[in-house]
Amino acid sequence: MSFFPLDADSELWEFAEIAIPILLEEMASGATRISRDDLGKKMFRGMWDRMHPDYRGLLKTKIQQVMDQASLGQFSRHLERNTTARGTTQSPIWDVLDNPLNGAADKRQRAWKSMRKKQEALIEYFQNPNRQEFLGLEGGETVR
Repeated sequence: MSFFPLDADSELWEFAEIAIPILLEEMASGATRISRDDLGKKMFRGMWDRMHPDYRGLLKTKIQQVMDQASLGQFSRHLERNTTARGTTQSPIWDVLDNPLNGAADKRQRAWKSMRKKQEALIEYFQNPNRQEFLGLEGGETVR
């Protein structure tokens, strides 16, 4: 029997609760890029490739919304959406720009605390019914 921690009806903050710790683990192991599909595979351990493609598409949309918000908002110093890699990967990619989770142990410990606070801020953002969305414009410009 398999357990899905989330489903297509789960709120974005629930996706953020699962996705961001995986993102931080990837950053701590030195990843320079994070793909939506790799993140989905880790979030839904062993079930991702077995899901019906239409249902998986609904989950991909939510993962992408969480990662887009993280890269435009709370994690903007650390992540940036790579708009050129999708043609070769078939999955949206976010580049790790500044990785405070690499380095000396005492710096990593402080960085973990800081990143966890950013995760909490992202979850609070998604839980706020009056949140302002980012609008992506052509040329990479964003407006709140």
